[in-house]
Amino acid sequence: MRTLPTLPLAVVALLPALAPAAIINATFSAGVDSDWSTPGNWTPVGVPTNNATDQFNVSIPTGQLASLNTNPTINQLNVGTGAALNWISGRFLTCSGDITNSGLLQLIGTSTNTRLTVNDPSDHLVNLTGSGTLRLTATTQSITGVAPTVLSIGSNQRIEGFGTLSSNSIDLVNSGTLAGDSAIAPLVITPKDTLQNFGTIVAESNGKLTLSSGLFTGPGAYRIDDFGALTLSSVTLEGITLSVTNTDGDLFNNVATVAGSTTLKEFINEAKLSSNFGVLLELGGDITNNGIIEINGATTNSRISINDTVDQNVTINGTGSILLTEAQHRIQGSSGSTLTLGSGQTLRGLGNLGTNLVNFVNQGTVVADQAAGSLVLDPALTFINNGSLRAESGGIAQFNGGTYSGAGAFIISDNSEFRISSGTFENLTFTSDDLDATPGNNLISLTGSAIFDGITNNATIDITFGRTLTLVDDFINNSTVTLNGATTNSRISITDNDDQAVLLDGAGSIKLTDLAQNITGSSSHLLTIGASQTIHGTGKVGNNQLNLINQGTITADVPGASLVIDPATTFDNFGTVEAIGGGDLLFNPGTYTGTGAFLIRDASSFSLAGGTYTQITFSADDQDAIAGNNELILSGSSTFNQVITDAAITKRSGRVMTLTGDLTNNGTLTFEGISTNDRISITDNDDQAVLIDGAGSIELTDINQNITGTNSHQLTLGANQTIHGTGKVGNNQLNLVNQGTITADVPGTSLVIDPSTTFENFGTIGADPGCTLILNAGTYTGAGVFRIPDTAGFTLVGGGIYDGITFSNDGNPDDDLTNNDINLTGTVTFRNVTNQATVNLANATSITLADDNTNHGLIELNGTSTLTRITVNDPVDQSVLLDGSGTLRLTADEQNITGSFGHLLTNGALHTMEGYGRVGTNIINLVNQGTIHANVSGETIAIDPSTSFSNTGTLTTDAGATLTFIGTGHVNETTGTITGNGTVTTTSAASFTNHGTIAPGNSVGSLTIEDMTHSASSQWQFEIEGTAGPGTGHDSLHVEGDLALTGLLIPQLVGPFIPAPSDTFVIITATGDITGDFTAISQPAGIGTWTATVDEVNDQVILSFVEDTTLDFAEYQALYFTPTQIANGDADPDADFDGDGLTTFVEWIFGFDPTSPVIPVPTLTVARTGSFIDLTYPESALLPENAYVVEVETDLDLQNPWTLISGSDYTRHAEIPSPGNPNIDQVTLRTNTPIWSTDPKRFFRLRFSEPVE
Repeated sequence: MRTLPTLPLAVVALLPALAPAAIINATFSAGVDSDWSTPGNWTPVGVPTNNATDQFNVSIPTGQLASLNTNPTINQLNVGTGAALNWISGRFLTCSGDITNSGLLQLIGTSTNTRLTVNDPSDHLVNLTGSGTLRLTATTQSITGVAPTVLSIGSNQRIEGFGTLSSNSIDLVNSGTLAGDSAIAPLVITPKDTLQNFGTIVAESNGKLTLSSGLFTGPGAYRIDDFGALTLSSVTLEGITLSVTNTDGDLFNNVATVAGSTTLKEFINEAKLSSNFGVLLELGGDITNNGIIEINGATTNSRISINDTVDQNVTINGTGSILLTEAQHRIQGSSGSTLTLGSGQTLRGLGNLGTNLVNFVNQGTVVADQAAGSLVLDPALTFINNGSLRAESGGIAQFNGGTYSGAGAFIISDNSEFRISSGTFENLTFTSDDLDATPGNNLISLTGSAIFDGITNNATIDITFGRTLTLVDDFINNSTVTLNGATTNSRISITDNDDQAVLLDGAGSIKLTDLAQNITGSSSHLLTIGASQTIHGTGKVGNNQLNLINQGTITADVPGASLVIDPATTFDNFGTVEAIGGGDLLFNPGTYTGTGAFLIRDASSFSLAGGTYTQITFSADDQDAIAGNNELILSGSSTFNQVITDAAITKRSGRVMTLTGDLTNNGTLTFEGISTNDRISITDNDDQAVLIDGAGSIELTDINQNITGTNSHQLTLGANQTIHGTGKVGNNQLNLVNQGTITADVPGTSLVIDPSTTFENFGTIGADPGCTLILNAGTYTGAGVFRIPDTAGFTLVGGGIYDGITFSNDGNPDDDLTNNDINLTGTVTFRNVTNQATVNLANATSITLADDNTNHGLIELNGTSTLTRITVNDPVDQSVLLDGSGTLRLTADEQNITGSFGHLLTNGALHTMEGYGRVGTNIINLVNQGTIHANVSGETIAIDPSTSFSNTGTLTTDAGATLTFIGTGHVNETTGTITGNGTVTTTSAASFTNHGTIAPGNSVGSLTIEDMTHSASSQWQFEIEGTAGPGTGHDSLHVEGDLALTGLLIPQLVGPFIPAPSDTFVIITATGDITGDFTAISQPAGIGTWTATVDEVNDQVILSFVEDTTLDFAEYQALYFTPTQIANGDADPDADFDGDGLTTFVEWIFGFDPTSPVIPVPTLTVARTGSFIDLTYPESALLPENAYVVEVETDLDLQNPWTLISGSDYTRHAEIPSPGNPNIDQVTLRTNTPIWSTDPKRFFRLRFSEPVE
């Protein structure tokens, strides 16, 4: 019993004294169903209702049933066991004291005045006790009161039915049972402020119960039986347990509907708690949910709110679940509050978790499982997941801002999605629960920008248009990350403020889908791509912000599109970078190193927009064997240092490839463009030397293109490397060493070799047919080949020095040296040069011979300038030998062979000087061991030495041509020959001394010479071919001036001609006196004797012949063979010099020329004349007698030797000269024995004795 507060004393003193009311105990005694208002129904008689003087304690004993048909006010009510009080509709009973009900209190009727009112004005407490039931039967009925009265319901008391308890008028304490047991309408409990429950509040099976407004507390039971229905409307449930009977195991039959905003504090839920449209469910403290909490209604007002005024932290424990069923649903709360989802708790559905106000700690399970919308995670600051966060069944878990971390699972099931609008994700793992093995349907989509810090990803990530994924620490990606959208804002950004380094690891891939996309980051941060990771597609990696280390794979695999590697400074490759399937991998400027693979697959390309490439290998994976479709494109100027390339390189217009170290090129490097900036530049600051090695080639395609470098650096071209095309090699900057091949192979254009100082050739340089190789000034050396094939050409630019090299005519297949051209445009120097081509000296160009040289081709001077010349200048020994089997040709009087004063030029034994011009120019001395040939009619070769000219070879002139010797000191040595059909002039007889041979004609002809001094060793050689006269039938010499004869005269018979004794030959004529005589005359072997007579009257020498009738074998050899040929065995008896099948001995017998084939070969013929045999055969008319014997045999076998027939057994029957050759007779021998006189058959042969014993 509560004590009312005491009023102040002064007030009490003013009140009049009141007499206490009388207490009357009235008992209902009328029996069953009698009215309250009938006075006789009461003992004492009278209707009990309190008044000013009387107050009633009413008792309805056992067995009595009273009907309340009036509106009385009483103190206490006692209803006995088995008794009942029924309210008539519209009637109300007011009790100011306790109610003891062991029977039935039942309100009947639909009037709103049908009610029980409690009002204790003294201690404000009314106790409803007893073991009875109070039943409400209409929604308009109520149990109400007057505040501050509290209705306390005893432990055995039961209130049931449907109607209203308290009607928000009084507070309640329940120790009994408040049961919503009606399916018609609920029992509505609406305390004024609080209801303390120590008993049971239950929605019974098929019954309805509503808790409306106020605070519901207490340790008693709040229960929902199967198919019971509890409604919560604007209430606070604190420290209570909402339990269920749940005999069928289906919580959906134990439903508590939240119909108005409801607050839960320290609440345990075992039921299904389901909110209505727009209803707020507030968590004012921790709750335990072992049932279901379901939010309904498509409005943002359908929400759970976190509002703990103590510490702002709320935990939902238990094994139950929370269901959000609409996208508008929210779990929100006070700003900065924290909701913890316990380890056995599940939150699922769609809606918004946090609304940027609440922080989350998940130790249970959060599931986005509704395909109709997203479950949005929207924490104020943090979402810590130590449980499981899942998207499944087509659901979307959307992350809106905040920091996400924790050791729990982040799982995306098949056909479901994590959608990241923003947020930071720390040290967590995204897992793909891929049960259907369909790639890409376990999706993480970045619809906004996000930060990953120490993330492991096993799902498919899509970065949507314009979104950024920022990696602030290592990222392990075991699935696919795809960037989408044509914008630079579609990117992955690397920003690690700890060590400025991020590792992108795992067995997954990152796919870029547009060139604008990029992997970027804070300046100079480092991105490492792990060994099993792949980046592919089209976009940009590095964005000129990141340094890159690749241990995995970077692949450009989009046909016709580029993937760009764009480091801030460095790219280290220890994995694979590749272009495949028509893709292009573009390298922006940076430093590229590493031992990994740079792989260009078929129909794909690398594009180098710049950069430095050090100790790497560009490999061509050429599976289709199509040359050139594994392309390395230099789209920007790039630097190579110790690079190996197996691909086809195309250098774009205006781009520079700088080599700072060796290059191994096994592919094809092709230049494009027409600018001098189209070049390879050699700049090695270590040893100033670069080697281009490998089995590939470099193609220059325009004359402006060049291979250049830092001044005086050295470029070496390896043994299997080729430079070809049209352009410039060296650019007057590089020294060059060629061990490979340099070829001008573009018809109508030139390839220029332009060394700084030196060019060493140990390989091959050359020009293909129709092409020109230009050699600019420099020193050219080496044992390699300078190749000039048919119709090709070299141009030697003035200033060049050629030392120890060979100009090859490539075998000269067309046998025409005039189209294997070397053209000069200035003065060049030859030192130990071998030439097999045609060297053309244009007007005012020259060759300086600084040492011995060998010419097997043609050196031809053209032009009319005196500067068109050959200059002899050997600074070592002042002597130059021009050797070889070739020709030096002068073509103008102004041309000359000159040199430093007193130097010596020797024309080698097989070498020829011809044409017309000046040789010596009174500056150099000359020795001719070969041939000097004046062969242009009307023109002159002038031999003009400084002091001397010595000829040990041949001086020859053609008809109309002149060989002039200027000055003195000219000597034709004993081995020298002066021959031809032209003219040889001298300054005077004293200026020219002849110790050698004068041999007019070529072969039979006339030679004119001027005064000379002839020594006793001189020889005079004349060919005698017939009797047609001087210059036609025999050689003749005409001397302009006097002639003093001496030396050996050598007449030579030509062909089959044998002079008759009457034949004479004028072999020498003179304009002056002929004096002296020949020392000796060389006689022809075996045919006669020559005599020479000087006709002093006519100043001529006449040659006569005395015949010799025999010709032995030695004379025959001497007649047809030279002494050298005889010494070499060419005239031996068994030799066949002319290859006609007849030995020299047989041809002597027959009288044939052994140096000219006989067709047909003659034979021995046998014929019968009567009874005798005739043997006919050809025989030399000069053959000595008895040079043969006749032998006979009766059988051709080895048993019967040939028998010599004596001379008496045959006779020379006939000797008939052969037509056209009087030196050959047709001889017939006739046997003297008849053929039948002895043996039945005979075989004859002629046997000639060998002329050598």
